[in-house]
Amino acid sequence: MEEILRQAERLEKEYDWSGAAEIYEKALNLLPKDDFSRIGEIHERLGYALYRFAFQAESKDEFRERLRQSTVAYEKAVEFYGNLNELVKTARISRCNALIAYTGYWLALETQERKKKIDECWRLTKDALAAFKEAGEGWKYGKTHNQLSSSVVFAFCLDWNFQAREKMMREAVESGEQAIKFLSTDKNSEDLARAYARTAFYLGVYDYYFLDIDEKERDYQKAQNYWVKSKEISEEIALHELLYPIFGGQILMWEGGK
Repeated sequence: MEEILRQAERLEKEYDWSGAAEIYEKALNLLPKDDFSRIGEIHERLGYALYRFAFQAESKDEFRERLRQSTVAYEKAVEFYGNLNELVKTARISRCNALIAYTGYWLALETQERKKKIDECWRLTKDALAAFKEAGEGWKYGKTHNQLSSSVVFAFCLDWNFQAREKMMREAVESGEQAIKFLSTDKNSEDLARAYARTAFYLGVYDYYFLDIDEKERDYQKAQNYWVKSKEISEEIALHELLYPIFGGQILMWEGGK
């Protein structure tokens, strides 16, 4: 089973999300029916592979169908996680429900519904992060932050309330810094590189929109430091994590981030 999962992970790194999804579907047939934890985990991985595969679709109908399939996989993961007694049960279920809401954001046709879904996603993401932290699952906290904190970017774009925008971006920075602490046990981890880059971006946005001149310089230096550390691990990841539709974090590439 472990070799099968490693094969799926290799395909994911090659952006072969269709191939990864096929492997996860095969893996589900090899597991004992009462292995609720592993079955839930594979359904969750399948849901993510299908979600990423949707963004490789060649038509709107294909995109929406793959997202619907992703939602079904996440719903099944929730069902199997519900049979667990372990401490991380709540965290896993909250994360899956956040991913369902995230998928719903892309499926929604009206702006109001999209805002509702993305706000729900961020709320459930925070619930999952809090539960993973309480359970002492630092690595899962970090990976969950990396997987779902981008929902803040879309929530930010859909909310024109100054206080609400400031709060969500501050929360993204705080959870990012916590993710960095948890993931720092492996100094060369791609997950750590992603957490550094994302947190640098969120700090850049927070500084640009919400801080006065004196505060900007202090936090800019911290963001620059995170950006450099991310690049030292993986320049590709560092650059990719600045590709968001909000101005602020991109300044890192212009001043000293070469």
